[in-house]
Amino acid sequence: MKKHLSSLSAICVFLICSSAAIPAQQQVAWETLMQSSTGGSDTPQIIVAKEPTVVADFFRKVNKSGDTHLAAPKVDYNTEMLLILCMGQKRTGGYQINVKSIEEKGQLIEVTVEETVPAEGDMVTMMTTKPFTIVKLKSTNKKLLFKKL
Repeated sequence: MKKHLSSLSAICVFLICSSAAIPAQQQVAWETLMQSSTGGSDTPQIIVAKEPTVVADFFRKVNKSGDTHLAAPKVDYNTEMLLILCMGQKRTGGYQINVKSIEEKGQLIEVTVEETVPAEGDMVTMMTTKPFTIVKLKSTNKKLLFKKL
């Protein structure tokens, strides 16, 4: 009996210590400000924008072709930041990039990203596309981890 109690105590201590090591997971509030199948960058990239010059540079590059005339969203960079996710240039329509969730996990912010691609045989627009999405969230200095679904 003593042996069983000792084993049970060891298991309880292990479980308590194990659960303490797992960082708390908390949803982060975020908002999609802009999403389009045209107007993104030529190459796949993720831009973390904590100042207006970064965003202005992005929009200057995407608007220089003259095909798009997108305006940068208004953001309070003292308290907010933007994530700009670009899939790069694609030969057809049917592509899309979305943020599915943003979670705080201890000292890490995990951004879950979903890329939609057309299936073989799907009817798609025959044009060059550059899908992108821009989301706004509270500014943070925590490390960002981007995870694809």
